[in-house]
Amino acid sequence: MPLLIALMGKILTCANDATVKEWSTETGACISIIKSLSGWVASACYNSNGEKILICAGWDLVEWSTITGKRLNLFPHIGSMRGASYSPDGDKVLTFSMALDGNIQEWSIITGKRLSVFQGHERWVTCAKYSPNGKKALSASEDGTIKEWILETGDCLHTIVGHTSCIKSICYSPDGKKSALHLKMELSKSGC
Repeated sequence: MPLLIALMGKILTCANDATVKEWSTETGACISIIKSLSGWVASACYNSNGEKILICAGWDLVEWSTITGKRLNLFPHIGSMRGASYSPDGDKVLTFSMALDGNIQEWSIITGKRLSVFQGHERWVTCAKYSPNGKKALSASEDGTIKEWILETGDCLHTIVGHTSCIKSICYSPDGKKSALHLKMELSKSGC
C-alpha cells in the first residue's frame, strides 16, 4: 500500500513499482512521476517547504527537487533503506534500514556526510522522526521498544517498553510537548 503524505494541496505516494508520484488534492490528477529509482520505494517525504522530496529506494537515499524535477543528492547507506525523515530546518536527515543492527543514522544534506549513528535497538528500526525543534528524535523498532534520543550527544534519553510486537509508527505532537513516550506514561497511569 502506498505511503500518503499531504502538503500544500499535494499528495505524495510511493509504491513497489519503483516510482514516486505527486498528485493534486484538488483535481486528483497526477502532477509528476519520479522514475528510474533502484528497487522498490519504501518511503518518500517532503521537506518543510515542499521544494524537495526524500526518497528511500532499495539501497539508495535520493533527494529530489520538486522545482526542477531533477535529482539533487544521492546518499550511500548500509542495508536496504526502510525510511528517512527531514529535520525541521531541512539541513539533516535521519535514516533507518532493514539491517538487524538496530541503528539510526543522521546525515548532513549540505555535505552528504554521516554525522552520527544512534545504536540501541535489538532489531531493525521501523520508524524515526525528529522532534519539532530538531533537538531530539524518536525511533521505533521491531523489538517492541520506542527510544528518544538527544541528537547533540547521541544519548538515549528514554526507552519505553510495552508493545508485544513490532511498532510501526511514531510521532511527536506538533508542539513537541507530547510524544509516544508521554502517551505511554499517561496510559500507564490509567492501567493500560
